[in-house]
Amino acid sequence: MSFRTGYCWAVTILGARNLLASDVTGLADPYVLLHWSTGDEGRTHTERFSLNPSFGERFETRVQQHYVIFEVYDKDTCTTDDFMGEFKLKLEDSLPDVHEDWYKLVERVGETRGVTGELHLRVEKIPIMA
Repeated sequence: MSFRTGYCWAVTILGARNLLASDVTGLADPYVLLHWSTGDEGRTHTERFSLNPSFGERFETRVQQHYVIFEVYDKDTCTTDDFMGEFKLKLEDSLPDVHEDWYKLVERVGETRGVTGELHLRVEKIPIMA
């Protein structure tokens, strides 16, 4: 007989909306970095010339996690990529098996650059059986 020992997670970064224009064109070239609590990372493609990008990229972990951090950046060619906002999602057993929502981006602690926008995420809880 098997029993559940915890959960692993799958996160689909569906898109973003109302991002802050970071380029001289009045647009941005956003991408998202994903950081799991265990140190694993992922990255979406760069969506060129958009403040409302669609990503549709799924990231899955096969080990138990406590949180995942999403950082949105504007890709630059000649300078360091611009930070556009972040969101930290606590992964708790009480979350529904599948949850889809918009999450507000916030500034990093100690920064006052200004952040706008939201991330559209689908989070799936996958039982770990032993």
